[in-house]
Amino acid sequence: MDTIPDNKHLYNYTQLLQSATTSRLRFINLHRAQPNHSEELKSKDPAILVTELIESHKQLMREAVIEIINFKSSQVTSIIVDMFCVNMIDVAVEFRIPSYVFFPSSAGFLAIMLQVQVITDEFKQDITEYKDTDKELLIPGFLNQVPAKVLPSGMLDKHGTLDLDVATARRFRESKGIIVNIHGA
Repeated sequence: MDTIPDNKHLYNYTQLLQSATTSRLRFINLHRAQPNHSEELKSKDPAILVTELIESHKQLMREAVIEIINFKSSQVTSIIVDMFCVNMIDVAVEFRIPSYVFFPSSAGFLAIMLQVQVITDEFKQDITEYKDTDKELLIPGFLNQVPAKVLPSGMLDKHGTLDLDVATARRFRESKGIIVNIHGA
């Protein structure tokens, strides 16, 4: 699995990071899954395409975890997934390994995503109905209420990214924790 990938700059960067850290951190470069170039794909929403691309890499991730487990001097103590790769939490669950989400955006945006998911799932409210209104939302972590009209436009568009944002926030809750940027705006 540790062969040089197509992107040599990425490979060199991860090798540099690995050599700069303790031996407890290991980077594994997965081979790229072969995308399906059908006509059907060209008509799909880009967010759905990304989700399907990540999904197509699950088997490669399983193989990498098995390789690490079978390596005598290694132990998998957790799996950290990028905020766009939350479907890989399924692989961690299969191996009974705790997963953490790396969320490089701000803690404020994370709070908004999680609260929009609560509003949608628990309160059964359609957040898109707040578009262009003066409705203010109580968002845990914010000192003041947040005007709904300042939410990311995709969350307020019935055909935007709301469904994906809510599904992603649900997956965040399945992880053991979230590594978040507390200094971002």
